[in-house]
Amino acid sequence: MPAPPSSTPPAPSPTPPPIPEPKPTTPPPDYFQQGEVYFEKGYYAEAAESYENYLLKNPEEKNQDRVLFRLAISYALPGYPAHDPQKAMSLLKRLTASFPESPYKPQAQFILELQNDLEKLKSEVRDRDERIREREDRIKRLTNELEKLKKIDMERRPSRPPN
Repeated sequence: MPAPPSSTPPAPSPTPPPIPEPKPTTPPPDYFQQGEVYFEKGYYAEAAESYENYLLKNPEEKNQDRVLFRLAISYALPGYPAHDPQKAMSLLKRLTASFPESPYKPQAQFILELQNDLEKLKSEVRDRDERIREREDRIKRLTNELEKLKKIDMERRPSRPPN
């Protein structure tokens, strides 16, 4: 015997969630252009940040050599928040190694040579200052020794009677 018909209607199929309206997409920031604008205006910390983002998000794009050079300059300039000479030199070395045909390579090499010369001069100054300190210490010791010898000599001499 067949089952009696059910008095409840079959359950409706679940309703799919509404499809969200597409949000207007904003184009990704043009880090290269931002960096260029900041660099030209002298905002080197901001330029460095934009150039770093460009290199990070666009590792194969054009302008890599220009970005490396300007990023290095942004880090090399003393008196600015982004000042980091070691990072600047590292970026210039990267530029010369990665882009041997770059128009920025001669400038990068020149800056690296200047930095190398500067380091040599600093080393020479440190050595000279050390030699000066050693000589000053020796002069002090000899002066003290001379004073002691004078005192001993004065104590040994018989006092002369007044004439």
